[in-house]
Amino acid sequence: MGDDFLQWAEVYFAEGSEIHLDKLLLKKAVKDDYDPKNKLTMKFFTKKLKAFCINAAHVEALNPPECKGWNKGRVVRTVFGDTKEFIYLKTYGKPVNNDIDGNAQP
Repeated sequence: MGDDFLQWAEVYFAEGSEIHLDKLLLKKAVKDDYDPKNKLTMKFFTKKLKAFCINAAHVEALNPPECKGWNKGRVVRTVFGDTKEFIYLKTYGKPVNNDIDGNAQP
């Protein structure tokens, strides 16, 4: 995953965060927050994110099956007629919230 990504993810997905945990987040927006110059492929970003979630003690699952639109580990939903991919980092003891947050809309 790399030290740079780990340091960024520990802050972005900090334990107790109500901004980036236990809610649907637009995957492209999260990637752009980490990589604003678009130097990283989405596939490589996803690989780093999965590694972080496996190692983060407070994260129970990345894209749990309870998410609406879940299919083979991905969460894809239609928002305002556009198909978008989302991520969801579920923490322990919290139910899945399938509402699309205002910051997740295109």
